Amino acid sequence: MKLFIYYLHPSLHHPQLTGRHHSQKIDENTESFRNFIRRYRNSPITKVAYTDWLRRFVEYSTLPNIRAKTGVEIGDNTDLLLFDDPRKIQNHIKQFIDYQYEVLHLSPKTVDSYYDAVKHFYQSNEVMLNLVSNSASRTACSCCWFLRCLSLSDPDV
Repeated sequence: MKLFIYYLHPSLHHPQLTGRHHSQKIDENTESFRNFIRRYRNSPITKVAYTDWLRRFVEYSTLPNIRAKTGVEIGDNTDLLLFDDPRKIQNHIKQFIDYQYEVLHLSPKTVDSYYDAVKHFYQSNEVMLNLVSNSASRTACSCCWFLRCLSLSDPDV
């Protein structure tokens, strides 16, 4: 069974593939995390993947320069990611996505997986955000994203 899990999610079992070990912990007893993971209680592989993807968001949120911007010491407490201002959350998520592309040079598919986990975290905690539904598609091909936006905003195109 472990080989099957490795095949589905190599980043979960081989730190050399991601280039780093994930030492960031998440307090799985927080209400926000329990709300997030409840959906995956019958799917252990999905639960592990989504937990890992959320862990990367928490890890980003605890970087010293990010802590200075948000003014919040997250630690392992995901409840502290539920800022009072939805615009602050949206900005934080956008900066996280940019960081994945520009600093870590991750692929659009990988970043989209992280984004889906983060989006689900906020949705499961009843935080409504106004974000692009598919963040990776806009970066994967900027001209296609531009045309898609153009066609959505201009019915004559």
